[in-house]
Amino acid sequence: MRFDALVKLTATVSSSSTIQVRANMSSVHSRLIGQTLQVVLRQAELELRRGTQLVDTLPRLCGRRQAAINHRHAIESLVRRRSRP
Repeated sequence: MRFDALVKLTATVSSSSTIQVRANMSSVHSRLIGQTLQVVLRQAELELRRGTQLVDTLPRLCGRRQAAINHRHAIESLVRRRSRP
């Protein structure tokens, strides 16, 4: 695969605040749960877009069945859940 050729995929953010991209899992901010994002694969990173807006940039994982989970992505939603009556 040539790295100068852009690959665009779509991914839906799961209830656990993760996306699956080519058999790898990455966490995203909890505010994106339920959103469908366009994922642009670059040589060393993933660009996450909602429409024309750049939402986040994540490191691209090498291999298959890898996971990049950032606990900070989920903390905000956990704090909101605990504060509800």
